[in-house]
Amino acid sequence: MNSISSHGAEVRSIRKLLLKYNNMTREELKHLWFNLPRVKPVKEIKAIVVTRHGDNHYSCERQTQTSDYWASSSSNFSTFEEALERANTMLDSEIHEGYELIIN
Repeated sequence: MNSISSHGAEVRSIRKLLLKYNNMTREELKHLWFNLPRVKPVKEIKAIVVTRHGDNHYSCERQTQTSDYWASSSSNFSTFEEALERANTMLDSEIHEGYELIIN
């Protein structure tokens, strides 16, 4: 289920509960929903993660999470050396300044 439809289902279930237990009108629910605080503290993550998945399967994944956005990309390799070489190449680029290397 994608985030839009799950959000809609969440809204519908909250609305049903509030209507059932509090007899709130649709307008009161809308007012309540749009006045709920939306700010969530986000831990900033900037990492390049090298992971072993099996004997001949390694991945190198870039993970970025800030208060503005979340992004991730990954590449798969057959040797650890290839994955580590890719990670070091990414760390050397200006775009990935401030990223840390994590090896799992």
